[in-house]
Amino acid sequence: MVKIIFVFVLSLFLQKANAISSVKTPDEDPYKNIEYIVLPNGLRVVLSPSTESNITSIRLDTHVGWNSENSSNWGVSHLLEHVLFRDKELKEEMSYLQLIREAGGETNGTTTSEWTSFYGNIPAPKGLWLLDNFQKMILHPKFNEDYVNKEKSTVELEIGRLDPIVEILGFQPLDYLYPQYLKDESFYKSEFNIEDDPTFTRTQERFSNRRLTVEQVKKQYEDYYYPSNMVLAIAGKFDRAAVLESINKTWAKMPRRTGLSMEIKKPKARQKAYVRSNITNTRPSVSLGTKVIGATLLEKQVLESYAEYVGHRLMKQIRNLKGQTYTARGSSSIARGYGWTLVSLETTKEHFFDNRK
Repeated sequence: MVKIIFVFVLSLFLQKANAISSVKTPDEDPYKNIEYIVLPNGLRVVLSPSTESNITSIRLDTHVGWNSENSSNWGVSHLLEHVLFRDKELKEEMSYLQLIREAGGETNGTTTSEWTSFYGNIPAPKGLWLLDNFQKMILHPKFNEDYVNKEKSTVELEIGRLDPIVEILGFQPLDYLYPQYLKDESFYKSEFNIEDDPTFTRTQERFSNRRLTVEQVKKQYEDYYYPSNMVLAIAGKFDRAAVLESINKTWAKMPRRTGLSMEIKKPKARQKAYVRSNITNTRPSVSLGTKVIGATLLEKQVLESYAEYVGHRLMKQIRNLKGQTYTARGSSSIARGYGWTLVSLETTKEHFFDNRK
């Protein structure tokens, strides 16, 4: 059920981000045209069409991230994400990033604790072309020493290079002065008992990135990139028949198999309101909100609207009536059926405790 919720929310995100919606009547179901298909090999496909859109968006999610890693291969999921954009068939040492951008589209990838995602969009007439290049990139990877080493350098630019002294020592002394277990727990750990932060430090990831081999990158792909562990979502303007024909000729040809799988963690909310205060920087802030589990799409929209309403009320009361300078905003983050909705307030130090109350 968690997987279905995730896929459904994913498809709605793509539709919202990439389609220009027409005005709907209150009784009309805005999601009635969304299709959820499971291919015989286990690949889940979400089709989210929009006749008003002028672009096609594609997203491929694989259920693997840094929670699958250990001290022997920290960072391998992130490195694999980068390597998959490489292809020796592309001319002039280009990657799929440059190829798609030069065709008038956008694409990128991201790696989190549990998911590795590849996403892109392009003007609708080239939608099938984008889908074809996504299948080449994901289904026919090219692993070699040259590509892995080049992408190690790219990853190093993202996560930062090793400090020369740390490189000589072989460890970061500050990690021992301020170990992981003394750091503040992330929101999902403290409020839902779900570990969302890496178990390794940034320094450990930097050292590991340099040690990773082609064989380790290839093994991560073989272990986790199999059909029933992936979700393909297509949104915007596209020809349904042509898209399904393309999928049946490519993605559906992947053999059905079983690889490694990550545990789908179930959230268990802490039974207290979510309150966070920060008075150590130049702009003290406080956030107050509530946790959410099992929210429907309608409930999510109601919560977002209510949080914005409360933020607006704070603005009127503190700025207009009290004449103080501050910033207030409402926000929500609900994915896979759980998350939070809250109101955040930034205020001056002299008024912080009064405004928090």
